[in-house]
Amino acid sequence: MNLSQMKLVAIGFSLIMLSCELQASAKSTTIFSDATCEYMAHDGDQESWSDVCASLIDGINRDFVASRYSSMCSSWSGSDLQNDEKFHWLELSESKYLVRFRCEAGAYNESFIYFLVEPAKLVRGPRGQKRNAPPVVLFPNDPQLLRRSDLQKKWKLAESQAEVFARDFDNDTLTLRSLRKGLGDGSTGYYTEYRFDRSTGLPRLMFSATRILEDHKFGYSFERGKLPSGEGWLAFEPKSPVFGKTISLR
Repeated sequence: MNLSQMKLVAIGFSLIMLSCELQASAKSTTIFSDATCEYMAHDGDQESWSDVCASLIDGINRDFVASRYSSMCSSWSGSDLQNDEKFHWLELSESKYLVRFRCEAGAYNESFIYFLVEPAKLVRGPRGQKRNAPPVVLFPNDPQLLRRSDLQKKWKLAESQAEVFARDFDNDTLTLRSLRKGLGDGSTGYYTEYRFDRSTGLPRLMFSATRILEDHKFGYSFERGKLPSGEGWLAFEPKSPVFGKTISLR
């Protein structure tokens, strides 16, 4: 191997090492995940991110149980931290995360509560410290639906609400799709699509559809890429941008 070939090999090896370092750096930006939030014993008096997550989940459970929202969630299970099915992390960006808890679980509906977590506001300190719950995300409803008395009578919608009947989350587009069934066959239902803003962490309402006829026709069970359709389904797109908001439990 001559000197020129050796230089090319060295350059190639350097590029491979740089690529590995960049990949490792990209992975390290994910501070919170279901796996890293398990209780993990370690030496030292300073918190790990696992400790931060555990104290955060403890704070969410404590503040939620004491809040006015707790009465609507019969399936609330924030205190069972050893069960990784009880909460789930979603990364919106390096600076914004969502953590989801189950609120209700019925025969054909399941609903959740989402909290917005910003790692920059969490300072690691001595182990054992307590933390307050981060803000709850409120999901908006289309004002066009709110003005319809027949739809309001069926769904009793608020301008925005904490409980959302999530069916799917698209990590690439940050789109959350929700379907609340009124009948098990989906012939009565309320469907919504929200897209989260990476910088603010707030959901924007993109689309809604509802059907209130109870005739067991044109049923819809969620399928990504397929919208509810057929006689009786009413579709709504906001006439202007409609964003959700966050509120504090304290």
